[in-house]
Amino acid sequence: MVDYSELKDVSINDPIPENQFNDICNCIHQRPSPQQTLQMQQVEHKYLETCIYGLCCPCCLFGRTYERSQFGSFFNGCCKYFSIQMMFTIVISSINFDYQWNNIYAPLYDTSQNIRTCHTAPNCSPYFNGNKLIDDLNQTNLADNNCYVPEYLHVCKCLNDFLPDKCRTIENLPENIRETIMTSMVINTAGGLFNITILGFFLEHYRQKLADKLNIRTSRIKGFLYHCLPFINPCALCQEANTLDRLNIINNTIMPITTVNKV
Repeated sequence: MVDYSELKDVSINDPIPENQFNDICNCIHQRPSPQQTLQMQQVEHKYLETCIYGLCCPCCLFGRTYERSQFGSFFNGCCKYFSIQMMFTIVISSINFDYQWNNIYAPLYDTSQNIRTCHTAPNCSPYFNGNKLIDDLNQTNLADNNCYVPEYLHVCKCLNDFLPDKCRTIENLPENIRETIMTSMVINTAGGLFNITILGFFLEHYRQKLADKLNIRTSRIKGFLYHCLPFINPCALCQEANTLDRLNIINNTIMPITTVNKV
C-alpha cells in the first residue's frame, strides 16, 4: 500500500496568482472564504499574538517578519528598527540638553562659580557669611538697585565684577525658561517629523520587498503613509505579519491523501 499526495487540476503553465495584503484594520479577525475556512482557522489563532507584538514591541514584530521573510536574522531586523528610533532619540535629546544648558544652567553655574572664587579673594571674605553673601548683597537688594552694587558697601573688586552678572542672569531667568520651552517644543516637533519620515521610508522599503516576494501588488506611497502615521504604523506591521502567516499556511496546506492499493 502506497500513500501519496494527489495534485488535481494544477498546470505548471498556469500563471502565479496575485495575492493581497490583509485588511489594515483587521488585526484579530479575518473573514475566510468558504474554500479557506479550515486554513483560516489555523491562521486566526496567531492574529491576537501578532496584535500584542505590534502594540507592545513593534521592533520585535518587525524582526520576526524580517526573519520569516528570509531577509536576515531576527536580531538584525530588531537592531535596524531599534537603531533608527534610538539614533533620533539621542540626537534630539542632545540638542535639547545643549540648548537648555547654554541658555539656563551654564550662566547660573558660571556666575555661582565666579562668586565662590571671590570668597578667597583679598578683602572679600568680610562680605561672606560662611559660604553665603551677607544680606546687604542678596538678589533682592541688587535687583532693587538695577543690579548695581551700592558704592557705600565698598565691595571688593571681585564681587563688583561678578555680582551684577549674577543679578541680571537671575532676573532674565523666567524669560529664558519660556524661550527654552518654546524652542524645545520646536526641536521635538521637527525631530519627531524627521524621525517618522525616515522610519516610513525604511519600513516601506521592506514592505515592498515582502510584497514582491509574496506577489502582492501594492503602492509605495500608501506603504510609506501607513508607516509614517504613529497610530497606523503598528497596524501596518501586524498587517504584514498576518499576511505572511495566512499565505504561508494556505500555500503549505497538505493536499488530501489518496490511498492506492498496490497490485
